[in-house]
Amino acid sequence: MFGAAIAASPRLVSAQAADTPASCTVGVDILSIHGIDFDENTFDVEFWIWSVCPDDNFKPLQTMDFVNANDVTVSLQGETIESGRYWDYAKVEGTFRYYWDLTDFPFDHHDLQIHIENADWDASAFVFVPDTAGSAYEPDMPLEGWSLDSFSVDSAPYTYQTTYGDPQNPVGTSDYSRFTVHVALERADYNSFFKLTFVVYIAFLISLVSYFVNLKNPAMLAARLGVISGALFTVAVSLRTASDALSSEEEITLVGKIHVAALAAILIDAIAALATQLLTERGRSETELKRFDRNVMVLVVIGFIVANIWLITSAARHS
Repeated sequence: MFGAAIAASPRLVSAQAADTPASCTVGVDILSIHGIDFDENTFDVEFWIWSVCPDDNFKPLQTMDFVNANDVTVSLQGETIESGRYWDYAKVEGTFRYYWDLTDFPFDHHDLQIHIENADWDASAFVFVPDTAGSAYEPDMPLEGWSLDSFSVDSAPYTYQTTYGDPQNPVGTSDYSRFTVHVALERADYNSFFKLTFVVYIAFLISLVSYFVNLKNPAMLAARLGVISGALFTVAVSLRTASDALSSEEEITLVGKIHVAALAAILIDAIAALATQLLTERGRSETELKRFDRNVMVLVVIGFIVANIWLITSAARHS
């Protein structure tokens, strides 16, 4: 339930709330996003956060609960009174949880989110009002391989299926005002995609060499299967490398699907080699054997190209 909280105070529920919830305006300025980790499903972010309250009864920056944070560091805290309003601010650095769905890589888009709640007061006592006009991100922050698609802040109640043992209301639900920062990223560099797939395409092209081996010589069957086996092994190793790079052990990504298409094509190459050998043993002419091989090869090439076009366009549309 809880993330990283600034103050380790208990949840105070609606019995302590006023008839109308108090509110403070809260905003952020994103300074940097870095430390993207597909294995750990996290990202690191540095930002300024501020609150403007009508009085000093609520100190939202002192009771912030970073719901989806693994750890946070708050520094450079300050407070002042401007025009009768209480203005607090602080700098935050932290590691936040986010599930990196790379199924459509390299056409993946991601809505990174930072969830903040008040650790003390529920939504009937206190609500965040997002500073949509003042919140921003620094346009010069480095985003290697990514571009920032959109940025926004909002606030909404979040319902928990418990009252945290409130003696006056021991069974039920409780709502807490949740301030959320949205940073939408889209991939701007496709070099990593080509690095993970070029070996597959090379292996596929090499496997086509097997169709040009003259099977009139019985020893050539072993040579043909050797070419196919080498291509098959190369694709299998490349698939393992791609899975590690994309942390996709439990799901198949676009890159994985391209590998599977290559494996299927190479398997057909092997079947074609055995079929050609069988036709040779049955006395078919060299012209017939070559025609058979060429026809199968053309079908394999067309099938592989069509499969790639369909997979890539589907991933692009889905994203």
